[in-house]
Amino acid sequence: MCRKDFFMRRQFALVTLTLPTAVVADFDISRYSSDSSYELLMSNMPDFDQERTGLANNGEMHCVPTANANLFAYAANHGFPGLAPGQSNWQSNSNHAAGTNFIDRLGDAMDTSGTTGTSHGDAWRGVRQILREEGFDDIFVVEHETTSVFNRVLLKEIAQAGVLRDAIQTICYGRYDNLGTNCWGNTVLARDGGHCMTVVGVERDGNDRTITYHDPGTSDSINQQSTFTTTTRNAPFVNDLVRSSSVFWSCLKPLQGKGMNRIMRNLDSSQERYIDCRIAIRPAQCYAWGNFDDGTPTIVTVPSDWWNNTLFEQAVPASPQEMLKPMIDPSGNLSMMAFGGNPRLLLTNRNSEESRLKEVERDLWFPTEEWFPAGEWISLNNVDEATWANDRTLVLRDGQRLVAV
Repeated sequence: MCRKDFFMRRQFALVTLTLPTAVVADFDISRYSSDSSYELLMSNMPDFDQERTGLANNGEMHCVPTANANLFAYAANHGFPGLAPGQSNWQSNSNHAAGTNFIDRLGDAMDTSGTTGTSHGDAWRGVRQILREEGFDDIFVVEHETTSVFNRVLLKEIAQAGVLRDAIQTICYGRYDNLGTNCWGNTVLARDGGHCMTVVGVERDGNDRTITYHDPGTSDSINQQSTFTTTTRNAPFVNDLVRSSSVFWSCLKPLQGKGMNRIMRNLDSSQERYIDCRIAIRPAQCYAWGNFDDGTPTIVTVPSDWWNNTLFEQAVPASPQEMLKPMIDPSGNLSMMAFGGNPRLLLTNRNSEESRLKEVERDLWFPTEEWFPAGEWISLNNVDEATWANDRTLVLRDGQRLVAV
């Protein structure tokens, strides 16, 4: 097992931050119980529009670089701000030009054509090229999978990559013409174009399957960013399929009767849409996603209780040696940390007509041995400082260690 340590300088002392549990940022639901029961749902995934001025043919064929640009923007806003296109509020129209420039750059790396689009292999190579140019090729692992004679891209594999490996992903589907049934009784599909989107979630409950995504092809204007929109569609598994340009020649194909996940969209079209490619980006060993931060300043309004001292008056030291430190918690309420003896945490309780400071039971917040992996527990005997992080983590200083709760 590899653990990455974070360091900071304080009065010329080296301090180590130890995290008792791993938290994957914005993987809001992440569960894989079995091949027939899983669920993945993410938040704060960007949703760039592909159609925009500044791209070849106004981006009509830029779905692949646009969908993958969402992954780069997600990474920049989740702990890797030095990675292009950088940390930013990508919903804002003030960043529309910067988004266009990066999509164009990624499209160049992928050899995207304004008339014919992007091939699967060029898309994977383009993602890797940008990571190399940015100096992040050792920090991220890029996975690529396509449907072929010997392989199928399945919904459960998308779930496994997200739940088990913390991967962020794009999927492409092919638009397939149904040519009929061949000599083996299998449905013959001929691919005629396709589309690429960014994965936000997948779910399976028995025979029910869905996929949730950001579609780069939905936009209101080529001159401004549309509102980020999440779409969920059924994605049933369809058996007895074979891909071929003709019914006759399909009888000679190996692996007859394999299944694919069909995305139930554009049902008024004569073509059927089946997932046949995915690209996944995940942190390499010893790295992890950070918490969402798009660089937008957060303003917290301090409650009026601060100014009439009613809450301060409720904070009484337990002994002459105990010192009280007031802090603003991430919700903008007053909290107190008591040092000297056993540390105490007091939070504002607003469930009554009058705000009250209430002491939190020690077992609910103070680190104990069972919180830590085997062999990594070191008791906390000298906690003398505390602060709130913007992700609601309470950070305690114990000698030369920082412990995040």
